[in-house]
Amino acid sequence: MSASQVRIRFGSAIAEKTDNAYFTLPTKAGMTASQLRSELSARYPEAAPLLKSALIFANGSALDETDPIPEGEIVVLNAVAGG
Repeated sequence: MSASQVRIRFGSAIAEKTDNAYFTLPTKAGMTASQLRSELSARYPEAAPLLKSALIFANGSALDETDPIPEGEIVVLNAVAGG
């Protein structure tokens, strides 16, 4: 498996918990959104509760848990309830 990197951008609530708005993460070929979520939760346990329900976007579209992570920028936004 080859490794690549993606740029991660966190939404404000997650960025606050991780003290990072942006960072670069090495990824393995075929890494899924679910695996990315697990990797981020392990790296930032203080943000794990937010990451559990976070929405993961790439190229302007939300990723399903089984979707592979493409190269480029990934946006991870905390889920927001409202009415």
